[in-house]
This record gives sequence, C-alpha cells and structure tokens, in this order.
Amino acid sequence: MEREYFEAQTTALLIDKRGAWAIYCGEKPTRNEETGTISFSMRAPLLIMPNNGMWANEEETMQKIARILNEHAGEFFSSALPETSGDRTD
Repeated sequence: MEREYFEAQTTALLIDKRGAWAIYCGEKPTRNEETGTISFSMRAPLLIMPNNGMWANEEETMQKIARILNEHAGEFFSSALPETSGDRTD
C-alpha cells in the first residue's frame, strides 16, 4: 500500500513515437480501520517529459523531481501535513 503523493512513471503518451516520462500525483491510499478497506484516489499526470535526449537520464531526472515534490507534498495535499500541525483541514 506504500505510495507517494508524486511518482515518476512511464506514460502511454507518445511524443514523436519515443514515449515519455510523467510525474503522476494524487492522494495516498487510505485505510478505513473499522472495515479494513482501502480507498484509492484517482491519479493524473502533472508533468510530462519526452524521451528526446534533452537530459542525460530522463528517468533519474524525473525521480529527483518526484522526490523533491514529495518533500513538499504538504503544500499540495493537506493530508501530507504533520498531524501535530494546526494547519490540517481534514
């Protein structure tokens, strides 16, 4: 069930027939402790980078971007804020 708010993955989008990498984002899955069920939110591509040789290693670049976004996920998802913070809205 471990999933980050932002993940770098390949995408089916074809740019000049070479494919592309995308940063997908969405809420992490949540578990209902009473029923044991897990809810998964929809995820969507936020950032797309074509495989065109612009960067030496597209996958590594997108992984770094996803890591940085996850470090700041609280700016995008209130559920990513520390529970001790008074800023949480849910």
